[in-house]
Amino acid sequence: GNRGSRPGVPCLPTIKPLPYQTQTKQRTELGDRAVKAASGVLFDQECIFHMAGDSTWCLEVFPNETSSSAKFIGLSYGVGAKDLWSERISQAKVRTRLYDCEAKMAFTSVASNGTKLCNKLGPSSAPCYATPFEAYHVCVGTQHGAKGPFENIADHLSQRERLSVHMKIDMGDKSMEILEWILQSGEVEKLRTLDITLQLGASGSSIPLSERIEQDISTLEKFREVMQISGSTLESMAEQWAETAGRKCAERCEEPEAYAPGGFPLVLPFTISFVHGDLLT
Repeated sequence: GNRGSRPGVPCLPTIKPLPYQTQTKQRTELGDRAVKAASGVLFDQECIFHMAGDSTWCLEVFPNETSSSAKFIGLSYGVGAKDLWSERISQAKVRTRLYDCEAKMAFTSVASNGTKLCNKLGPSSAPCYATPFEAYHVCVGTQHGAKGPFENIADHLSQRERLSVHMKIDMGDKSMEILEWILQSGEVEKLRTLDITLQLGASGSSIPLSERIEQDISTLEKFREVMQISGSTLESMAEQWAETAGRKCAERCEEPEAYAPGGFPLVLPFTISFVHGDLLT
């Protein structure tokens, strides 16, 4: 089966007996709420699903042969050693900008940059961009806390048109902070799609973990009033977990702060794909 993102409501495996020494009702309730907040409710008639790695996209929101892609942009925050997300966005004739202040992004100096068509993109293929990209070795966020060069995400979005931005956020404990800002600032209206890798409760604030998780879930719930979920990696991750870690525990593992009723811990990083609701009506 597909190891990455899938559309629809995730079907999570159940391990019996539960692999934890203790079982707290509040923690499964929190986990259940997290699963609901991260579950797609789109149907095939609303979206032509396209699954690629950790993303599930609705194909109709990307430029086609007849439409112009000039006003669209792909912004990738947190790139690492290879960024399949931006390569795939580039395949869809959209220009991309890549930002990372930790990874060296050495691939950007050798990747073909809008000079040729790209075949079979995958984890081990040579980096290839069908449409020109730009790479910036700078930190991005909502406030300057980083050492070295910094750009505010607000400046990246301020001049953009409504529904013109394809965005990826994979910035560890900063991901949720950026999501919150996008929602509160109203800049969510500029997004067409968003693929975000997040970890509930990971932000470094001093409030207790369960409260941080609850805050993050409620941000997701509010975000969904504007953006629809086209897919997530929850189901494939839970299957992997059930085959490995979940099996090894044999009722001895420490109970996670939030987990699905079947045992899957909701405190691991996972990826959700969003599409703006106005594009689907």
